[in-house]
Amino acid sequence: MSVKSDFSLAIRGNWCGSGNESIIVNVYGPHKDVDTRLMRESLEKLMCCVDTAWVLCGDFNEVREEEDRMNCTFHHARANCFNDCISRNRLIKIPITGKKFTRISDDGLKFSKLDRFIVLDKLISLWKDLSVIPLDRRTSDHCPIILRDKVIDLGPKHFKVFDEWFNKKGVDKIIQEAWSNDVRGNRKDCRFRHKLKNVTFALKNWNKTMFGNLESEISELKRKVDEWESKDETGLLMMMSEKFG
Repeated sequence: MSVKSDFSLAIRGNWCGSGNESIIVNVYGPHKDVDTRLMRESLEKLMCCVDTAWVLCGDFNEVREEEDRMNCTFHHARANCFNDCISRNRLIKIPITGKKFTRISDDGLKFSKLDRFIVLDKLISLWKDLSVIPLDRRTSDHCPIILRDKVIDLGPKHFKVFDEWFNKKGVDKIIQEAWSNDVRGNRKDCRFRHKLKNVTFALKNWNKTMFGNLESEISELKRKVDEWESKDETGLLMMMSEKFG
């Protein structure tokens, strides 16, 4: 089942691995109050019709309390309506860990917590340790957010290939020479895997010689961006700017 409207998309299905049914609603909150009211009314009617575990997520374009905004106008009436809707429908806000805000204006001065997961209380009985994790904000003014039940070890990181490699002369020769090296094994799939390992090892060494440790440099730049954004969230960046002029 799927139900689509101007500001939401609801999809019904089962959680993989558990068989528990739920309905996930992706929300994109409108800016006009009248559209917000109509969206909430339609979702409330839909939730009354289907008794299951509901998950509402996305950009609600609204905050619950004054602390959810910084350097922005806080509308008490709109926040009260949002909180009343949550309470009236037995919805529970899943706590966000890590970042305090999920949306930063282009000029880096305004902060808001607009993106969130809100679930029906029935879902809490199925998943005990839910939390929301904001991811790094890169190409958007919003941080992507994910819902998790627990920390899952996904194993070693995958080998990364950078497009810039193929603009450099000689990379094709590195790949050909590594692929042509003899490998042992009676099974074709084992030999194929060993050949891929040879290519991976050769490319890693070539990348380090040609570009240095790109992943380390990228990680350090991301760390600095996150550090500055964290300072900006707490107002430290603005105080430093005013202090040093």
